[in-house]
Amino acid sequence: MEPLVFPKALLHYIVCLAGEPVYDNTTWVGGAYINGTAEALYNGGLLGCQAPVGYALSLVMGGLLFAKKMREEGYVTMLDPFQIKYGQRVGGLMFLPALLGEVFWSAAILSALGATLSVILQIDMNVSVVISALIAIFYTFTGGLYAVAYTDVVQLFCIFVGLWVCVPAALLSEATRDISRNAGDWIGEMGGFKEKWLWIDCMLLLIFGGIPWQVYFQRVLSSRTSSGAQSLSFIAGIGCLLMAIPPALIGAIARNTDWRMTDYSPWNNGTKVEAIPEDKRNMVVPLVFQYLTPKWDSELYPRL
Repeated sequence: MEPLVFPKALLHYIVCLAGEPVYDNTTWVGGAYINGTAEALYNGGLLGCQAPVGYALSLVMGGLLFAKKMREEGYVTMLDPFQIKYGQRVGGLMFLPALLGEVFWSAAILSALGATLSVILQIDMNVSVVISALIAIFYTFTGGLYAVAYTDVVQLFCIFVGLWVCVPAALLSEATRDISRNAGDWIGEMGGFKEKWLWIDCMLLLIFGGIPWQVYFQRVLSSRTSSGAQSLSFIAGIGCLLMAIPPALIGAIARNTDWRMTDYSPWNNGTKVEAIPEDKRNMVVPLVFQYLTPKWDSELYPRL
């Protein structure tokens, strides 16, 4: 027996069999999704936190409308049907917005990771982003696509566990008020007629704008069967929503915290504030880990 047969088979089963729905969850669930959920809830309350519901529904709609059909046709990318019908020039033109979307989404992920490292490890934000990018490039070059798939699945479990470890510790912090007694504040409100229609417009944007992404279709089109492609979209939609619960709780906790009672000084000059400044709210999750949890908990987060 060749020495590499068992490791390759084991990795295949972890990622492709048991991990298919989990792997599809990584379409949206990452640093930007986690930090963005907490930031949105901190800013606008639960009703202003639309991304988890919108992206979960986008996975479900993608499964209903596109996953099975495109897998049955044997397409390789989401642009294949357009290129077949309208020609290579149109396919090449449509590649540009798809490319820009992936580039900007990658930048959002690196920004979220950089924000986390800069708070927890007390290093410069720009340096944090560069370090995050180098780590991702290193394991991709050394391990190839298997490394990307494997780390995505492991990362998802680590994020989920790490966030749930943080929640009870942050809730019990002396600086945190009882969120059950102040539910109206962190639940939020939708506003008047104009705000309600804007809310609906943003939700539709998330639902249908979350479908045409190659990062989603590469997982759908690599499924073993067309029914499997559809099923994993549905399961991933549920998982996407469940993964938003801990960061949403963290956002609510941060919103109900008197930051003057912590060691947090947003400008590193000893000045303390009751609420997180607007330009620092993209760091809600790492700030909660750093200042509202025990030292061992905050040190655990960057390792996860």
